[in-house]
Amino acid sequence: IPAIIMAVGLLSSCSGPKDGEYTFRLLTTNDVHGRYFDSLYVNDRTNNSLLNVSWYADSLRKAEGSENIILVDAGDCLQGDNAAYYYNYVDTQSPHLFARMVDHIGYDAVVVGNHDIETGHPVYDRIDVQMKTPFLAANAIRTDDGKPYFQEYVTLKRHGLRITILGFTNPNIRNWLSPLLWEGMEFKSLLPFVQETVDRVVAQEKSDVVIVAVHAGTGEGDGSQLESQGLDLLNSLEGVDFVVCSHDHRPVSIDRDGICLINAGSHCRNLGFGTVTVKVEGGKVVDKKFSPGNDIWTNELPRLGFSDEKVQKDYDEFISDIFALFSEPSVDEVFINAKLGEESEYLNCENPLLIRKIEEYSVDEIIE
Repeated sequence: IPAIIMAVGLLSSCSGPKDGEYTFRLLTTNDVHGRYFDSLYVNDRTNNSLLNVSWYADSLRKAEGSENIILVDAGDCLQGDNAAYYYNYVDTQSPHLFARMVDHIGYDAVVVGNHDIETGHPVYDRIDVQMKTPFLAANAIRTDDGKPYFQEYVTLKRHGLRITILGFTNPNIRNWLSPLLWEGMEFKSLLPFVQETVDRVVAQEKSDVVIVAVHAGTGEGDGSQLESQGLDLLNSLEGVDFVVCSHDHRPVSIDRDGICLINAGSHCRNLGFGTVTVKVEGGKVVDKKFSPGNDIWTNELPRLGFSDEKVQKDYDEFISDIFALFSEPSVDEVFINAKLGEESEYLNCENPLLIRKIEEYSVDEIIE
């Protein structure tokens, strides 16, 4: 029996971090608003997109080791660009493109934004099921049993250290959107709910590094804006290393008393960047050093194709279909009718496309 106890003790000590210093890079995006592709669907014009983010994240993983890179999005990804609309309401049979791209790029967590809720239950419920990456919103509470509607957090295990990412959506959703869009949920204010959730989760997970990602603006820090509580959290949270905020489309980075705030702006125009170096002695964390870094402007990054041939093929086919659709004089009528719930038919000699009533939320045939 003593030998068994000794073996168990050795096993648990090996599972913890080894003495030394470990540096992690936190990369953040937010308010992508459908910028999955760099095409503007007009001639050869391009714009910033998740393609730029993918290139930089992969480059950094190759240079510093994938286990040292943490990639988080703070919400509002499912509404905006044509690509989002297409996969939300036209091609509802294929796995959603955003879910596939996020998994392919290697995000560690994505937060639910108010514009994600705006797409309606069929869209964000489909994303939640299809996306392997955790879709987080701890303060979206079910009205039937009081439990979170979405996943609350995810804990990454890197070098024996435990890095916990907690996600929260905007608490002001109920004042913007029809209750039909968020039926079965209520939204808690971030104060004091985030601190209460952090305390519970960190005690349970025994977290070494804590990242709070919220779909809320930076705000003024005076408690006056329900939709923008970023600075309120920065000023009040304890036991948190990074606050990742969003929503207001204003890039900001702040370092204050051992806690950093990062807001990457919007539309993949830049990439939020932060660093934490963790020192371990005797198997325990004895020191952490932080810096928010400067945002990386993605228009300085090359626009490359996908390394995954299937994703590249999906992209090429999607661009081809969209170009064909938008070249038709009747394109406005097609989408107006579709949004009004009227059946309309777009016929192109090469790629016939059928758009059904949106309330039916199904497309019988996309490409005939």
